[in-house]
Amino acid sequence: MNLKWLWLFLISIPFSYSQNISSTIYDLQSGNTIDKASIKTTSTTVFSDKNGFFLIKKDKNTKTLIISKEGYQDQVITIADSSDTISPKVIYLSPIISISEITLLAKKRENPLALKTIKKATINKQLGNRDLPEILNQNTSSYVSKSGYGDVKTYIRGFSQSNVAVLINGVPVNDLETGEVYWSNWTDLGEITSVIQTQKGLGDAKITVPAVGGSINIITSSSSKKQGGSIKLITSSEGYFKKTIGYNTGKSKNGLAASILLSHFYGNGYIDATAAKGYSYYFNIDYDIAKKHQLNFNIIGSPQEHEQHNIASTITKYLKYGDGNTPNIKYNSEWGFLNGKPFTWSKNFFHKPITSINWNWRINTTTKLNSVFYGAWGKGGGTAAVGAINFLYPANENFYNENGQIRFDDIYAWNTGATVSDFGSTRTAINNGLYINNINDGLTRYAFINNHAWYGSIINIKHIFNANFKLNAGIDLRTAQGKSGLAVNNTLGADAYLDFFNENNPNNTIYPKDYLTASSSFNPLKSIDNLQKIIFYTQSKTKWTSLYARLNYNYKTLKSFLQLNISKKAYQRENFFELNSKSSPWISKTGGNIKLGINYNINNNHHLFSNYGIFSKQPSYEAVFANYSNNIIDSNLSNELINNAEIGYGYKNNHFTLDICAYYTNWKDRFSTISSYVNGQQITGKLFGLSEIHQGIELESKYFKNKISIGANLSIGNWEYANNLKNIKLYNSLQQEIAIRDYNLKNIKVGNSPQLTANYNIAYKINSKLEIGLQQLFNSNMYGNINLNNTNSNIENLKLPSYSLLNLQGNYQTKIKKIGTIRFNINVNNLLNTKYINESKTSILNTSSNQTWKGINAENEVFFGWGRTASISIALQF
Repeated sequence: MNLKWLWLFLISIPFSYSQNISSTIYDLQSGNTIDKASIKTTSTTVFSDKNGFFLIKKDKNTKTLIISKEGYQDQVITIADSSDTISPKVIYLSPIISISEITLLAKKRENPLALKTIKKATINKQLGNRDLPEILNQNTSSYVSKSGYGDVKTYIRGFSQSNVAVLINGVPVNDLETGEVYWSNWTDLGEITSVIQTQKGLGDAKITVPAVGGSINIITSSSSKKQGGSIKLITSSEGYFKKTIGYNTGKSKNGLAASILLSHFYGNGYIDATAAKGYSYYFNIDYDIAKKHQLNFNIIGSPQEHEQHNIASTITKYLKYGDGNTPNIKYNSEWGFLNGKPFTWSKNFFHKPITSINWNWRINTTTKLNSVFYGAWGKGGGTAAVGAINFLYPANENFYNENGQIRFDDIYAWNTGATVSDFGSTRTAINNGLYINNINDGLTRYAFINNHAWYGSIINIKHIFNANFKLNAGIDLRTAQGKSGLAVNNTLGADAYLDFFNENNPNNTIYPKDYLTASSSFNPLKSIDNLQKIIFYTQSKTKWTSLYARLNYNYKTLKSFLQLNISKKAYQRENFFELNSKSSPWISKTGGNIKLGINYNINNNHHLFSNYGIFSKQPSYEAVFANYSNNIIDSNLSNELINNAEIGYGYKNNHFTLDICAYYTNWKDRFSTISSYVNGQQITGKLFGLSEIHQGIELESKYFKNKISIGANLSIGNWEYANNLKNIKLYNSLQQEIAIRDYNLKNIKVGNSPQLTANYNIAYKINSKLEIGLQQLFNSNMYGNINLNNTNSNIENLKLPSYSLLNLQGNYQTKIKKIGTIRFNINVNNLLNTKYINESKTSILNTSSNQTWKGINAENEVFFGWGRTASISIALQF
């Protein structure tokens, strides 16, 4: 007989005329049992044992149980007068996240929207030296691709990250012009993240964010109540090395605590010529005042620079620079040697710190005020090639040697007047024997430079009317302005650069003393006004005001919410290169959303839920000023309309959870930009009036018992364009219109994110110190991008090869007496070294004579995923 039940029988004998209540307490996030939790009645207190089990005597005055444990939210359980059982029969406690409620997307089980939480323990075990978003690959309907350090693209339900709301501590970080997220701006997020929350669809963020595909909220660690520090070292197979040091003061008697973390990293990169280096810093202060006020201040920043792999090569090239049959997936077409040292066209350098102040005020037992005030400042950019040699553009084959590397020494020689036979005619000197590059003569590395500032505040009031009704309401204010332009970085031997584009300073000759150095600056506030710019220099301004209200209604087994939001977005642009430049008029657009959801708990194990939302989304800044001038394309530009519906079922017991969801998203009148390379020149299409339908089924399950945890996910989607487009304008890299074309897109699959994904993960604790983990990812039904260089209106749909990846982890943790806890981690990603395509920029179908790789035309321009990599880390907490 089980000893626990024998013990229960024996102690119940003396109380044959009273009732006893027993249950088991679990951590809601991890599924692990919780020991030493306090269980109180009006007359007694007991504690859960090491298995989370407790038994407590019930007398006639016992109406409730109060369950509490430090680090978890208290839970009150109501007991019926005649009952010796509780509902639910199993108790789940939610971990406390000591950040303002306003930073959270939602609280688990408070509403019917599915919330996926990845905690710090999982991040520590699985991330290794990868970028933080890569851990999201284990989620249903999520896909993350990567070309280099920090150059990560995230997709949810087939929507790119420009249409996924990304927040750090509740602060929206999507670019206000394009919606993009540049993860390299925060290279060390994995070290300071406490929790990652993700939701799919329109999501549950109180504020209005571009959550068409979903929401990702990254919550950083608050200052620890316990004094101590940490040291961590990590190295990897691709020459990556990082050292991190942190310290917590602990919480003083007056409620003050502070944390600091500093790190430095460098690495060669997995892809050729994608080296990176940078620093990261994080500083946090928590201050509790008389249990009524909580203040939190934090700042996150990472000045960094890294060489990039931005241009997709044809599979033919990958094969050519491999062994002819196996592609060289490390090949990068953007670099070569200059004077014996590696040199690349593409390099990113940026520094963008985020600062926020959270203030939580517990006004009384039923009312709370939560607010956040934030600022973000960015300075930096990226380099690329501009110009031509005898009408040969930078991607021309003449500029590559037999190894596929760029002949920078020959370019340097031609720029200085030397003869290079296959480059065509030799250039002649002008202006007193000087060799001067311009947009059409000579190849130059320019730097796109950006300097911007964002400010905002979110003020939320929460009021509990009674046990059934709760209201959240507030205001979200944002303003942003940014200046962008191009500057000369390196003329590759030429004496100067001549720019024709500034109408206020025509024929501007720029000399080396005014070239921009492509390196990150520790001062993001320094203006770029005094830099010598070429080709364009503009300023964008955006203002945002939003009011929202959310009403929760809970009654017994029914939980529901209704949320309303109205917002106003205003845009303005100034072109400093226009003669007597002045700002455009402000244009304002009003939008909003309505979201409602309902969850019905059939019993302690089964529940049903349904959500519906309509979102009228204002057009992006790019759509309003899509013709690259201060002239607004269309002041009557329509809002984009998104309809989203979900229905689902969930099951849980002591050791198993299962969630099934079906979704449908219809997005009309959207704007998108799509780029392709044609004859070595980048062309960009501005797509207005685009419609997409994304629908699918998701299944997520988890089994946990004793030493083993198993999770399995499946997502089956169907994501298609829903209409044809006419009169699409195409622009070259100089922002000049070069063509107008029609495209038949109806029923064409949305590209670059797999529409069928499956994965499982297994974690097994060999003993209290050692754990091993295994994940396998399977991706299929992924398609290539829209081909803008099609000469006819029919778009082709290229289906990419399916693939599977296996990842392995090992974690060992032990305590060293009088020192602290030491943790060793080993992570091996893509264990079997699978070669796979993670993105195709083209959709070229097979002909009768073309070369193929895994069944697709080798002329397609693709990015390959990384092969096998391994990292080892050691961390000491003291």
